[in-house]
Amino acid sequence: MNKTDRADIDKKCLPFPMAAAWLLSLAAVAGWAWVIWGFSAAPDLTSSSMSRLVCEKLADLWIFLARPEMTPQGRFALIESLQFPVRKAAHFTEYAILGSLLVFHIRAALKMAEPEKPVFEGRPVFTIIRRRPFIGGMAAGILYAVIDEIHQIFVPGRACRAADVCIDSAGLLAGTLFTLAFISIYLNMKRRKKAGPKLSQDVKEC
Repeated sequence: MNKTDRADIDKKCLPFPMAAAWLLSLAAVAGWAWVIWGFSAAPDLTSSSMSRLVCEKLADLWIFLARPEMTPQGRFALIESLQFPVRKAAHFTEYAILGSLLVFHIRAALKMAEPEKPVFEGRPVFTIIRRRPFIGGMAAGILYAVIDEIHQIFVPGRACRAADVCIDSAGLLAGTLFTLAFISIYLNMKRRKKAGPKLSQDVKEC
């Protein structure tokens, strides 16, 4: 049996670890998308109380570390000033995590389609991001952000904002690029480490 025949068999009879990785990564993407949907489904009063609690914790930490003499009025003003950036940072972080999970899912899908072909190793990040599966993953994430914002029209006290879609998309791109860079660096370091002893052996033989 030649290598081509074996590769064809590998494609038809997918190894269990690859199929398991694909299913687990799909479950992670779907689960996190459901978490995002749950946050968006919370009425304005519930959402505001959650973000206010985070703002209070951040304000108390800042006062403890840098401004122990701050008055109650100053603390209240600080909490109010944190509301907007905290809510937008939450949007960014939610979709950055989604982008990261999409990278792992797309990698698993590519490995299932072409088991013998490395997905990340030795490739620049921006070369990878231009491939159709990653463009498709980004498009799916942005489409989900749009649907999620439209869904908020029907939630009491919430609204659909184009600015939030832009923030979500920026988070998606940041999470995707960061995860691609991390995996690429890790695999290239692993490859160099593996090639090191072999290179040393070749030098000794010379």
